[in-house]
Amino acid sequence: MNYNAIEKDNQIVIKNMMDFEPKHIFECGQAFRWHVEEDDSYTAIHKSKVINVKRDGKDIIFSNTNMEDFENIWYDYFDLGRDYGEIKKELSKDPILNEAIKFGEGIRILNQEPYETTISFIISANNQIPRIKRSIELISQKYGESIGSYNEKEYFSFPSSEILASIDEKELEDNCKVGYRAKYIVNTSKMIKNKEIDL
Repeated sequence: MNYNAIEKDNQIVIKNMMDFEPKHIFECGQAFRWHVEEDDSYTAIHKSKVINVKRDGKDIIFSNTNMEDFENIWYDYFDLGRDYGEIKKELSKDPILNEAIKFGEGIRILNQEPYETTISFIISANNQIPRIKRSIELISQKYGESIGSYNEKEYFSFPSSEILASIDEKELEDNCKVGYRAKYIVNTSKMIKNKEIDL
């Protein structure tokens, strides 16, 4: 897909962006490493990079990035090469899907990092989104590395399978508020680390 992307002041602005609504993308339950800023923008983390996303009229503003990172990281992460308008046009022929499209017209499927996504969804079992987000944030703060600050908040990378495979289950349960899921996080991390599972 071709977009009219303009780079300025540590931002990429895409003019007249269709099929992209940050609220629909981030709040639909597919991802947990984001939070809403006071200006109703969304700050998210991917591949040890922090980005802020906001709709401004017909435009989408990606802040805290440059064209190189946008093309190499964020273009794929936000699935910008796919024509969601064409997909919705085809799916809307079904009356039930047409109603679903109206409800979440701006959703895009995020291409998230597989290991972090796997652990996030183990944490999500029988859980609520605020608690899921908190546990993931605690895991990142405790076992990840600082990747810098944005809007006076420090952000951390998600730890590798090697790191979480070596953590004591009780320590993980107590420090990161994951409850009974700790053993599944550690065991899954061990399987991935030992290449018993190929993500």
